[in-house]
Parts: sequence; structure tokens; C-alpha cells
Amino acid sequence: VSVTSGHEYKASSVTATSGKNEFSMFSQGNFAWLIDREEEASLIKTMKKASILSILAKANNGRQTKDLYSMMGFTKAYNDAKKNCA
Repeated sequence: VSVTSGHEYKASSVTATSGKNEFSMFSQGNFAWLIDREEEASLIKTMKKASILSILAKANNGRQTKDLYSMMGFTKAYNDAKKNCA
């Protein structure tokens, strides 16, 4: 699982949140991702149940950003990708 933005992230400032579930992401440039496979599996499980996933971050200029992603259709898309890209 990774995210990208139109700006560079401040190092280690990216967090994915859904409900009470929070995941800290490693960032470099304008990309952020999870390094740990177990945590990634937990995020995927959360995304399958979620309606919205929020990505909170700080840009290199110090500006706080918040991106919201709809999780509608995520489970089907994830399962199709897993089946077809294995």
C-alpha cells in the first residue's frame, strides 16, 4: 500500500487513518508506504471495512495536508488485482 501526492512529504509525517485505526507510513519525496508486511496486512483489512481512508501529512513547507479516499469498491479491486497479478 502506498500513496503519492503533488508535493513532497516532510520525512516521517504521513499517517493513514480510518476510525480508531492509525498507521504511520515511511515517506520519501512525494511517496509514502508501509514497510512492515504485517502492518500492511492490517491496513488492507482496515481498508476493506472502511468507507473513508484519511491520509494526514506535512509537506516540506510545513503545511498540513489531509486527503480523503473513498473505499467503495476497494475490496473488489483488491481481490481482482490479487487474483490477476499473482
